[in-house]
Amino acid sequence: MRKQGQPPQKDPSTFSRYFCDLCNDSFPLTDMKQCSLCGRWSCPSCWTEQYYVCNSCHGIIRLHTMATAPPRAGVKEESMLKEG
Repeated sequence: MRKQGQPPQKDPSTFSRYFCDLCNDSFPLTDMKQCSLCGRWSCPSCWTEQYYVCNSCHGIIRLHTMATAPPRAGVKEESMLKEG
């Protein structure tokens, strides 16, 4: 995607706003964070603090950990999906 440290795409219609790579809305740079895995710039609503990654990468992490984690005794699969 984007290399670490590479700046986000500037919004040409404003003086100091940048585009979120996920939702494509415009935000000040102080509101945005760069994903440590893919390098995308994310706004607060597209960001997951748990792993310091964007929502897209967080979904991949969740799928990977669900696929490799052994099923817990006495827990139905539905309730495992609702946890989070």
